[in-house]
Amino acid sequence: MAYVNVHGRLPILGGEIEFNLEVDNVELPDEMYRAAGYVAVGAATTLVALYGRPYLKPIITAVIRRSFEKAGVQILRIFTGSLHVALHCSTAEGFLEVLADHKKGKIKESLEKEFSTSDIKVEGLKVEIKNMEQVNKRKEAIEIERLNQKLTEGSTAHDNSPPGIISPRIIVQGGVYTNMDSSLKENYRTATKESARTGYAVLMNGGTAIDAVEAAVRVLESHGIFNAGLGSNLNCDGEVECDAMIMEGDTLKNGAVIGGKYFIHPVSVAKKIMTETKHCALSANGALKFAHTHNIPHCAPKDLISQLTTPGTDDEYPAWKREIGDTVSSVAMDSKGTLACATSTGGTAGKSKGRVGDAPLIGCGAYANKTGSATCAGAGESIMKVTLARQVVYNMESGQSAQESAENALKRMENDVDKHAYGGIIAIDKNGNFGKVFNTSLMVWASTKGETLTSGMEEGESVEEPL
Repeated sequence: MAYVNVHGRLPILGGEIEFNLEVDNVELPDEMYRAAGYVAVGAATTLVALYGRPYLKPIITAVIRRSFEKAGVQILRIFTGSLHVALHCSTAEGFLEVLADHKKGKIKESLEKEFSTSDIKVEGLKVEIKNMEQVNKRKEAIEIERLNQKLTEGSTAHDNSPPGIISPRIIVQGGVYTNMDSSLKENYRTATKESARTGYAVLMNGGTAIDAVEAAVRVLESHGIFNAGLGSNLNCDGEVECDAMIMEGDTLKNGAVIGGKYFIHPVSVAKKIMTETKHCALSANGALKFAHTHNIPHCAPKDLISQLTTPGTDDEYPAWKREIGDTVSSVAMDSKGTLACATSTGGTAGKSKGRVGDAPLIGCGAYANKTGSATCAGAGESIMKVTLARQVVYNMESGQSAQESAENALKRMENDVDKHAYGGIIAIDKNGNFGKVFNTSLMVWASTKGETLTSGMEEGESVEEPL
């Protein structure tokens, strides 16, 4: 097998893309074998071996150049041995275009076409990005930089935009809390604001509400301090079982993961289920099989355990009461007025194996339609009994604002289930109004619209700052 590593460098941001091109077999016409100096015509070979032949080196170089080079993207060097190709992207646009071409399969198609044109038959060509985590971080950084440029140039859509122009917005929450060490508060505030900025950058670059809530929740899943993805609560057997859900308001399409043990980003698996299957949810090993089939990144269950959020040993965990952490979520409206929401959680600390909470269930932990969207955090069993998220949107359908809808829905849960039932809600109505309410000591949240980021944690706290 031969591997080609393609590096894209973005001078301003220091971005780098590493592609692995895996080829099962390469075949040449008889005359090309002879011209290259092969004794045995038709012998099995690799791209690396072919590139080492003086006759074939310029041919393969031309194939690679035609497949990768474009405006703002030039190949710097091609190294023998591993057939390492250094690809220089002089602009952010070039960097993003390479990623887009890879996602659409254009790079693979181009390579296959150019090899065929050069009479080189390749079989089993696979094109994969090796450093996907770093690439995603760089992509998000570029999006945020672009957003900042728009704000500086004053091109951001404001709430007083002309008729038909909608100002995108997003709100996220990092969980409701009964208690939190004061030394940790700033970490939670910072991470939640980063989540809101990331989702907003997606919206301001023309992304959909679905893409924005996924991006925002992914930030919280990867931080290691929230009860979602990396850092999730453990069940009574000392294992992580994650739930996640994502839903779009215009189409009512949704996807969910239940009892996932192998994903740092269960929200992305939920989105893939929404887009690639006719199902609303997959659970446990079924979700893992789906991930294998669709080449979704996954990890060992132990890799989801963060020492920042769990006790020192598994034996200590069943008796340990976690007073911080719950479902994380996001609600967004894009420039077309489409609403979407997403949730992710590790569930209740010390829960029974296989327990399913509100987060992955439509209408319980989250809901979205054309009228509004809401997500919930808190006591899952209480939330499920009143389908809390659907109740919020039902209130909107009755003419209430997002804030009124959230407040009245939470009061109903307290009245109908238990006055001590705890929870928090974030929401956006069809007019773009935010709603947020909680009956615990703390709920860490952040929202963005126009040029302003607003955030808070304690009751009545609302701090504005420029993006």
